[in-house]
Amino acid sequence: MHFTTVTTGHVSTTPPIPLPACRRLAPLRRSLAHPRILLVEHCYAPQVKRLYNGLPRMLIPTVQPPFPLSWGFSTRQTDASQLPDRMLAQIHGCGIWEASDARREGDGHWTQEPGRRIGIRVADCVPILLAGLVHGEPWVAALHAGWRGASSGILRRGIECFIERGGIPHDLYFAFGPCIQACHFEVGPEVIEAAAHDTAWRNDLAYIGSTGKPHLDLHGLLKAQAADMGLNPQKDGSVKRCTLCERDTFYSYRGGDQGRQWGWAEIQR
Repeated sequence: MHFTTVTTGHVSTTPPIPLPACRRLAPLRRSLAHPRILLVEHCYAPQVKRLYNGLPRMLIPTVQPPFPLSWGFSTRQTDASQLPDRMLAQIHGCGIWEASDARREGDGHWTQEPGRRIGIRVADCVPILLAGLVHGEPWVAALHAGWRGASSGILRRGIECFIERGGIPHDLYFAFGPCIQACHFEVGPEVIEAAAHDTAWRNDLAYIGSTGKPHLDLHGLLKAQAADMGLNPQKDGSVKRCTLCERDTFYSYRGGDQGRQWGWAEIQR
């Protein structure tokens, strides 16, 4: 596999970024529901915007909505001048606001204002980006989804915001960014119980790891919710990479990092 490096004035092909050691999970002893073998393989987005010492400065979703849009997922190497102002005090909830110059408590915001760069901060949680047309006008949103937000339905709420303004779910582009993947996301049974209340839940979204504790596939849960809400999988531009596997590229809360990366979007003027 090769990655496309996007640079000013030309597009070039570069060698693939080295894969983390746990690219594929080992066979599992059992699932939460019944014995089975589950293999989970990471996918890697083919768009990397510039490299710094061989590492990506920015990861770009693999789909492009039908309007001028800049969006992406930052890394440790991202220049801070490219990132949005911090306008949300994130609380692992489902509060979503129309973006403004006021700082608010919540875990998502949306805008139709060209030139306004919005975003959310994460370090193991999933950054979610949404983009589509509402009555012919661009609309974008950035959401923060940890296990609490995902289980409580922040993605569903974000899609509902799009629908309430006249958007059609099948036409909505979406991307889930780097997060802690199932290979490292060991959780308590109460987390699985909360996630399993979602109507899109499937038993293969969790498994018992080598320590006897459950592991949860956050990306998989969100993809199941997206399908349940009528989103088109062909408009999925997700970047499925593990923040704990790739510590040289991403910040990880479970890895002890204080830094955060962003999922951000800006409608171009």
